[in-house]
Amino acid sequence: MFVHQTKYFKLAGMQVWFPQSVQEVRPYLDQAPVVILWQCPAPLVEEFRPWIFRTRPFHTPLIDLTPTEEQLVQKLHRTSCRKEVRQAQEMGLVVTRNEDTGAAHRLINESIRRLRYRDEVSEKAWAALLPEHDVFLCQWQGLPLAAHVMLPDRPGRARPILSGTADRTDERVRGMIGHANRFLHWREVLYYKAEGFRYYDFGGCSPANTDKASPEYAITQFKLSFGVEVVEEPMLYLAKHPGLRAILRGLGDARNALRRMPWPDSWLQAVRTTPKLGDLFR
Repeated sequence: MFVHQTKYFKLAGMQVWFPQSVQEVRPYLDQAPVVILWQCPAPLVEEFRPWIFRTRPFHTPLIDLTPTEEQLVQKLHRTSCRKEVRQAQEMGLVVTRNEDTGAAHRLINESIRRLRYRDEVSEKAWAALLPEHDVFLCQWQGLPLAAHVMLPDRPGRARPILSGTADRTDERVRGMIGHANRFLHWREVLYYKAEGFRYYDFGGCSPANTDKASPEYAITQFKLSFGVEVVEEPMLYLAKHPGLRAILRGLGDARNALRRMPWPDSWLQAVRTTPKLGDLFR
């Protein structure tokens, strides 16, 4: 379990990743008005029911790290994954951990500026990440191609929480970036296996999405190609005080009503790429 402070509608909160029991979470309900459980095992949801004011569905692909490396290799999709990992090795790509963290920070922020899916990571926020997270960087001849910030919850699982890639329009590295990102995940899998972790968690997917034109579909297929098991681990939003719980449930209902309105697709796309407004529609 991993815990850190957060905010929810300007209220102080605690963010608890990968809870395993009610008993280990209950003390945090006394410490903060709001407690957010990230990726709660589905069997525990009913036990937390008395304090829940919002539930957000979440599915994540897990790689069980207990098989041998050769067994993990055999689970990779033969053409879309295993072949690309081998080609990445032949390209001479280099992966480092917790070395050139400045280059990783710049690469991630460049990705955020291009895709506009969240606020950029400030220097202060980046410095706060470094003590408890791992930063992996994949480079080719000194050029950063892909970076991941990993949350290691020893000995249970490791999960990427931030990522970025080089611009695919860059002529110097065009054709390498997909290989680099896949190779980076694979090297992380092997690293955390060697460190005794149980799972590599890809951090979410959309298994019900069958729209091949959707970015979520492509991302999900990328993750599935590693031979994962998709599990349900919803996010739960908790408040101990009944009055506050009722208020926050009402705010959540209002947000859901906004989402259900028939907004024009062009407007929705613009809003979803504006970080602060986009949270209303995620």
